[in-house]
Amino acid sequence: RVVVGNETTGLIVLTRLLRKELEDYEKLKKDTDGPPPRVVIFFPDEAIAKDSIGPLRDALWGEHKVCVLLPKTGVNPLQMMEQFKNNETTVMLATPNSVRGLDFPQVTHVYTLYLPTEDPREYVHLAGRVGRVGQTGSVRGTGGQVLSILKSEDAGKMELLASELGFEFTDVQPIGVEVPRFITPLSDDDDDE
Repeated sequence: RVVVGNETTGLIVLTRLLRKELEDYEKLKKDTDGPPPRVVIFFPDEAIAKDSIGPLRDALWGEHKVCVLLPKTGVNPLQMMEQFKNNETTVMLATPNSVRGLDFPQVTHVYTLYLPTEDPREYVHLAGRVGRVGQTGSVRGTGGQVLSILKSEDAGKMELLASELGFEFTDVQPIGVEVPRFITPLSDDDDDE
């Protein structure tokens, strides 16, 4: 899990972690001839998911295609599901309700952004997308990876949820970005201080 301060920070953290994990997965895949990555990102509602489409596409630099399984977007959901199942897209944006009852084999990564923490069954439903028997996982271990991005006020609730479900979270640090520092030459006016 990653605990963040606010919603804007959460989307930034999500894009950086996703890009890094997909880069690592692609390197591993070259060495092992493994399957392509298959990522499902869950959002709490359709509005937040829709607002995230552009930033996520930009973060993936055109290297991974994004599909959107959101009933109100007007895009054919059957077409989106088929594209994802046939590996024509590698990243699917969804809400928990939009995938309920659907099976997508070989999902390697699940990301959740600000999902409700009160219902253990909901978490199991989402996490179970990567928990299929015999499934190839992410680069971080066997099986798939579930990464939950939480607001700081929800961190305690997720601890209770984990305890209730009998597991512990591994905290992940957000990936920082090095910002180049530019050195500006001193002007004659700077000498007066």
